[in-house]
Amino acid sequence: MQKKAYTIIVIISILFYGCLDSKRTKTLGENEYYIGERLASISADEDSTFWIGGESGKVWHVDGDKVSAYITGTDRIYKIATRPNADGDTICWLGGRNSGLQEWRLYRGKMSHERTYDILFKNKEYSAYDFIITAKGIFTATSQGLYLLRSDKSFSLLYPALDSPTAKAGMPYIIYNLCPYGRDYLFAASINGLLRINLQSGSISLLHKGENIQYVTVFGNEVCALSGKRIYIEDVWGKSVRTVDLSFVPRFYYRVGNVHYILRSHSMVISEDLRHFITIPLRRDFPKGCHNVLLPDYRSETSIFVTDNAFWRIPFHSGYFNNNGIVVSACANSREAYYLNSQNEVFRQPAGDSVAVKVYSLPKEEQVTEMVVTDSRRLIYVNDRSDLRAVDISGNNLRNEVLSNIRTLYHSDKKVTALHLEEKGREDRIYLGVQDGLVVIDRNGVAGSVKGMEDKYITSFFSSSGMDGIYMGTMDDGILYADKGRYFTIPGSKRLTFIRDLFVSGGYQPALTVLTNHTLVRPSRQDTLSLNGYNRLIPVDDSLFYAFPEFGVQKYAIMNGKMKYIGYYFKDIRFNAKASFCIGRTLYLVSEIGVLKLKTEEKKAPEYVAFDTNVGSIRMVLFVCLVVLALTGISFWMHTRRRQEQKRQIRLRISDLKERTLGMETMAALLSEDEQEQIRQLMEDIYMLEAGTGQTSRQISMLSERIMYKNRDMALLLSKMLKKQIGELQHIEAYDCIKMLEKSETALAQDKVSEIGERVMKNGLWLEQYRKFIDNVRKYRSVVDDCLIIRYVNGMMERHVEVLCNALRHRPMVEMKEDMEKAEADYNHIFTDETLLRLTDALRHFRERVSKLPVDGVSTALLESITKLETVAATLPRLEMLHVMKRVEAELSQLEIRQQLMEEMECYRRMREEVVQEYGEGGHRRMDVRLEVKISDYTQDVISRIDKLIIRLYDDFLFTDKEVFEHVLNFTNFTNQQARVLALLIANPKVKRVLLPGMLGMYGNLNPVISRLVNNKIKPNEGWLQAYVEKHPAGIVAYILRLTE
Repeated sequence: MQKKAYTIIVIISILFYGCLDSKRTKTLGENEYYIGERLASISADEDSTFWIGGESGKVWHVDGDKVSAYITGTDRIYKIATRPNADGDTICWLGGRNSGLQEWRLYRGKMSHERTYDILFKNKEYSAYDFIITAKGIFTATSQGLYLLRSDKSFSLLYPALDSPTAKAGMPYIIYNLCPYGRDYLFAASINGLLRINLQSGSISLLHKGENIQYVTVFGNEVCALSGKRIYIEDVWGKSVRTVDLSFVPRFYYRVGNVHYILRSHSMVISEDLRHFITIPLRRDFPKGCHNVLLPDYRSETSIFVTDNAFWRIPFHSGYFNNNGIVVSACANSREAYYLNSQNEVFRQPAGDSVAVKVYSLPKEEQVTEMVVTDSRRLIYVNDRSDLRAVDISGNNLRNEVLSNIRTLYHSDKKVTALHLEEKGREDRIYLGVQDGLVVIDRNGVAGSVKGMEDKYITSFFSSSGMDGIYMGTMDDGILYADKGRYFTIPGSKRLTFIRDLFVSGGYQPALTVLTNHTLVRPSRQDTLSLNGYNRLIPVDDSLFYAFPEFGVQKYAIMNGKMKYIGYYFKDIRFNAKASFCIGRTLYLVSEIGVLKLKTEEKKAPEYVAFDTNVGSIRMVLFVCLVVLALTGISFWMHTRRRQEQKRQIRLRISDLKERTLGMETMAALLSEDEQEQIRQLMEDIYMLEAGTGQTSRQISMLSERIMYKNRDMALLLSKMLKKQIGELQHIEAYDCIKMLEKSETALAQDKVSEIGERVMKNGLWLEQYRKFIDNVRKYRSVVDDCLIIRYVNGMMERHVEVLCNALRHRPMVEMKEDMEKAEADYNHIFTDETLLRLTDALRHFRERVSKLPVDGVSTALLESITKLETVAATLPRLEMLHVMKRVEAELSQLEIRQQLMEEMECYRRMREEVVQEYGEGGHRRMDVRLEVKISDYTQDVISRIDKLIIRLYDDFLFTDKEVFEHVLNFTNFTNQQARVLALLIANPKVKRVLLPGMLGMYGNLNPVISRLVNNKIKPNEGWLQAYVEKHPAGIVAYILRLTE
C-alpha cells in the first residue's frame, strides 16, 4: 500500500517538475567567418597571424580581416609554418596527407614548390601530421615514425630505432602530434606511448608504453595527454599530477585561464575544475582527421577554432557556468538591475550583489524589444507587436506570479523606435518614439501624440537625475530638447544626422556628446573622433564614458575639454550594447555568454553575474497542495479499503476458483458424458457462491478440494491421451510434428492440467486435419493410379499429389490451404461435362489409331471395345471410365508396338539379304563367321530399335495381362532369351527361325528356346489361355495362343 502511495507522489512530481527546468540555451559566444571550402587545420604564424590548411590542398593566410588564398595542388594540409629568408621571400613548410613534409617558396603573393623530403620505404608517399621547428632542426610527426630534418637537409628517422620493423620493413608507426616544453624538451603522442625528446642531449624516453596516446599538449609546467577516455596531467618527468576519467573519448584538449575545453565528436565539453562539466553542441562539424584545429589568438583575445567550412573566434572571457539562458534585454533603476533571458524569465539583481534572482516569467510568446523599470519596481516593456505593457514585479517570484497581471498601456500601429521613462515623484511618464513621431503616455495608459513631432524619427533619449528636460536624438533632424511641454532643436545640431546615441554632462550645450553612424562628436568643443559603426554610449560621470563597437568595449575620458581614448577591453566578446547599462560607477556588460560586472575604478578582474532560478513558484505551491490532497485521499482510500478487505478477499477466492476452472469446460468435450456432468455441476456450484454469506468461506474450501481432485483425475486421463497422440505423431512424417512433439513433451513435463488439455485439443485438431488431408490425397491418387492420364482431365492431379505429399514434410499444414483448394477444384473438374467431351475425343482418337492397324480378330475386338465405351461414356462412372480407358490405351499401344516390331523385323531381313548377296558376290563362303559379324554391324540400329520395342511391349503387357505373365510365362525379367523370342513370335509367328538370333543381336540356334517356350509354357496352359482370350479378346494373348497351331 505504501508503494502505491509513493508511486502516486512520484508521478505527480514528474508531471509538475518535468518541464520546470526548461532547456537552457548554451553557446560558445563564437563569431563565425565563413570560408566556403572544406578546411582541415589551423597553424599560428610568428607575426600574430595564422594559416588555415584546406582539405584539398588549398591554404589561406588570415591577417585580421584580410584573407589570402594559395593553391598547392596537394591533398589535406595538416600543418603550416613560415620563416623569412635572407633573399626577402618566405619559406613555407607544409605537412600534407600522403604527400609528406614539403618546402615551398612564397614570393610576391605566389607559392612555388621547392622540395618534398623522402623517408624510408615510402619515399614521398607518407603523411606528415605535425612538425615543430627548433634549433636542432624540424621534428616531424609522420605515419612512419618521428623524423628530424637537420640543417644539412638530411631527413632521418629518430623513433622507432633503426632495428625496428618500421626502419627495416616500413611498418607504420603513427606519431599523432608534437608539443614543445620550453626549449629543453619535445613531447610526441604516438600509437605506442608518449615520447619525451631531450632537445639538448637528443635522448628519447617512452612514457605510458603500450597505450595509444592520441594527443599531447603543454600548459605551464603540466603535460596533458589523451588516451582512450582519459586525460593524463603530469609533470615533465611523467609524475602524475592528476588523471581525469571521462564518459566519452576526447579528441582535443585546450585550456584558457581556468577554463578547460574538451572537444568530442559533435560538441564542446567545458569545465572549470575537471569535475563538473557542461556540454555545448556545435552547430557545425569540425575536421576529424587533424589535431591542429584550435589555437589562441592573444591579439584579439579569442581562440581560433576551425570547423568544416568556416573558422570561429571564441572569446577568452566566458560565463558558461553562470548563464541560465541568453540575456536578450536588460534595464536598471537607481538601485537594481533587471534582466530578461531567452526563456522570458525576469531576474532582479541589487546593485551591490553578484547574483540575479528570478522574480517573474513573461508569457512564452512575448518577444520584448525594449524595457525600462521604475524605482517602485514596475516593469514597462515594448513587444514585437508595438504594444507598450506594464507589470508590477515588486515582490518575489511566487508573489508576482500570483498577484501581478500584465497590463497593456498603449498600442502603436507604427514601429516603436525608442523608449524612455521619466520619473518625477509618483508621476511616471513614458516617452515613446514611433515612426515618425513622439507619443507620451502617463502611468494610467493615457496617451497623447506630440504636435510638431510627426515627421521626426527619434533614435535615442537621454536624461539624468539632475536635469529637468529630455534630449532626443533623431535620424535627420538633429537633437531635440523637451522641457515642460516645450520642444525645440538644439542650435547647430541640424548638421548631425544618423544619430545613434547621446549624453549630456554639466549643462546641455557645452557638454553634449553625440554618437552618429560614423563619428563621435562634441559640438561645443569642436572635438570629433572617427568611430565607424559604433552602437551606443554609456556615460559614467562627466569625464568618463564607454563606447560599444562591434566587439568589446572602449573606454574614453574627457581631459581638458577633449575626448581621449583610454583603452579597449574584452575584444573577444560581442556585447549587446542596447541591453548594457551602468549603475553608479559599475558597468554591466550584457552578451550571449553572460553578464560582466565591471567597476570602472578597480583594476581587479571583472566578475560574471550568476542567475538563480531556484525560487518559489505557482507550480511549486500547486505541487505541495496536490501532494497534501493526494496523501489525504490515499489515507481515506486505505481506510475504506481496509473495511472492504474481507469481502474483497472472498471475491478474490471466488475469482480464483473460477480461474482454476476456466479450462475445465473447454476440456470437458474430451471426456466421457459422466465426467462432463460432474464438471457442469461443479461450475454451477461455483457461480452460486455469494460474498456476503457466512458459509461462503467453508463452501469455497470444499469446492477448492473438489477442483483439486477433479484436476488430478483430468490430468491422469489427459496425460494418457497426450501420450497416445505423441505415439501417433512420432509415426507421421510432417513438418508440424517436430514442434508439436516438443510442445507435447513440454506440457507433460510441466504437469499442468490446463496446458496438457490445451495441447491435447490442439493435437487432436491437427490429427483430424491430417486424416482429412490423407483421405484427400488418397482420393486424388485414385484418379491417377491405373488411370489413363489425359491433359486437362486428370493430368494435373499427378502434380497435385506430388506437391501435397512433399509440402507436408516441409511446410506447416495451415500454409497448404491454397494448394488443397486448387487440388480439390481440379479433382471436381474431372466429373464435369467439359471433361466428358475430352474423354469422347480421346476415344475417337483411339478409333483412328486402330483404323491404321491391320485388321484381324484382335484389332476388331479392340475397336468394338472402344465403340462400346463411347456409347456408355455418359453413364459410366468417371473413375471406372478412366481405368477402362487406361487398359484400352495399353492394348492399343501393344498392337502398335507389334506392328512396329513386324516392320523392323522385315527391315532386318532385307538388310541381311543385301549383306549376304554382297558377300556372296565377293566369292566368300556364306557360312563364314565374318559374314555374321558384318551383318550384325550393318543392322545394329535395327537391332537396337527392336530391343526398345520389346521393352515397351512388355511394359504394357505387364499392365494389361499381368495374370498371364505370372501364371503362364513366369519370366524373371524382360531381357532373357524366352521373353525376347516370344516378343518376336508375337509380332510375326512365321518368321524364319534362323533370323531370330540376328534380330536379337545374338549368335547361335534359338530353336531349343522356342521349343521349351511352346512345349513347356504355352501348350500346357492352352486351355487356360483359350478361356483368357475369350474374356479379353483385344489383348495380345491371342497372338501367344496362335503359337500352338
